[in-house]
Amino acid sequence: MQNNYDFVLTTIRLIQQDKIVKLLLDNNADVHAVDAYGNTVFHYAIRSGNIEIVKTLVEHIGMLCKKNAEQRDPLQISVEHGNKEITNYLLDKLSDSHTKNPDLVHIAAMKGYAGIIQLLYDATLHNQREAIATLKTIGANHEANDYLGYTPLLCAALRDNIEVFEDLWEYCCKTKVSLFGNSVVMVAVKNVKNDSINCLKFMIDKIKNDEIMSKMFMLPNLRLNTPLHVVAEAGNIEVFKMIKDHYTNIYMRNIFLQTPLHLAVLKGHVNLVTELLNKSTYGVNLKDRHQTPLILAIKANSSKIISLLLKHGASDLTLDLLNLAIREGKLEALKELLKTPLIDQEDFYPLHVAIENKQIDVIKMLLNLDTKKVKIITDKVLDIYGTKMTCLDYALKRKYEEGVKAILEILCTKDKQNITYRILWQKLMYRRESHNGYYSPIQMMILYMPNMANYVFTKCISENDEKKEYTYDFLEDIYYMPNAK
Repeated sequence: MQNNYDFVLTTIRLIQQDKIVKLLLDNNADVHAVDAYGNTVFHYAIRSGNIEIVKTLVEHIGMLCKKNAEQRDPLQISVEHGNKEITNYLLDKLSDSHTKNPDLVHIAAMKGYAGIIQLLYDATLHNQREAIATLKTIGANHEANDYLGYTPLLCAALRDNIEVFEDLWEYCCKTKVSLFGNSVVMVAVKNVKNDSINCLKFMIDKIKNDEIMSKMFMLPNLRLNTPLHVVAEAGNIEVFKMIKDHYTNIYMRNIFLQTPLHLAVLKGHVNLVTELLNKSTYGVNLKDRHQTPLILAIKANSSKIISLLLKHGASDLTLDLLNLAIREGKLEALKELLKTPLIDQEDFYPLHVAIENKQIDVIKMLLNLDTKKVKIITDKVLDIYGTKMTCLDYALKRKYEEGVKAILEILCTKDKQNITYRILWQKLMYRRESHNGYYSPIQMMILYMPNMANYVFTKCISENDEKKEYTYDFLEDIYYMPNAK
């Protein structure tokens, strides 16, 4: 039997000769056998697109409506392959035999009626309502689910097939959800990435005075995301304005404890963050599992969102967050944060943190702030393992030559007319009391960065039109080098 089936199958797939198929059928070939995927020869005949083979099989064995392993019957396969001739033939046979096909309208909704009606009912059925009525007469199940639990109404919303959606709306269940808990509202707002919001507009107009359907806007999916979460993550301002009035509370949390504000900040949607904060600032300091919106904005390096959050009451700004921006090299975020008074706090050591994390761009940015701020941060001395170190000491101690070079070059060249910078530069090079028993900056350079020591010596010489000036007084210890250990 299996050999006969294999031969019929091979004939259909490769030769596609209906006369040979008929001959095999006359000799009792087994047409009910299935392959590893649950397909009968009828499934393959439909896929072949050969109407004569299909007719031959129907004449001999009638309509085989058995589904394969993917739960697809021959009519569904014909629709999915876009074969109008075979589809019309099968529909005629189904109508004659009153055979039910529960998923036919589901396929139509998924494909979109504009093209599918022509496939299903030839050129005579162009009106959508007429087509749906016809589908009902053959027993189509308008609440059928696909493998993701999508009903025809959900599929129409997903593809924004508005004509289909309007027709299905009148008699389909509107509160059904997919396997992942996506309601018809959720599916409609998910589609906005394609700027297709016809189904959403239709729904909003229809449910104005429908208390039950209005609650669909608050219905979360399995991840506890509401439609507002989806819109916030997508960043669609137009859709937000359409649905915002359906929410008295915009700080619902999903399974990760994220509010719509967290998601909008995470994705960098400045305009949507503005809209959310304008509606309510209640949750501006709420944490998800670990982070507030401000922390997320810093990690996203969004100065505009940081500014918005601070203006609307974000109160979790601490030195730890400034140090976070420095450690991760978030320059734009750091520039915004340095506008706050935190830079004046005694226990804030931005250059030391930047040196420790080798954030050279941060070092350069800090040293190019206004003169007052540069003086504040270069004067800071941090106690590290019992030794008080300036930013230059620390860079030398860590043998971070790129950092040392940036400090010396920027302070030397930033503004030659500004005596403050030369004083700052020299002050960093002086031996201090804390250097007792410890190498001075110039000694460290001679030992570990001789090229940088040479750079310092050249900066001790200044020239004008008449003479050269040599200023070595702040290097008074260069001739004494303790024994290297």
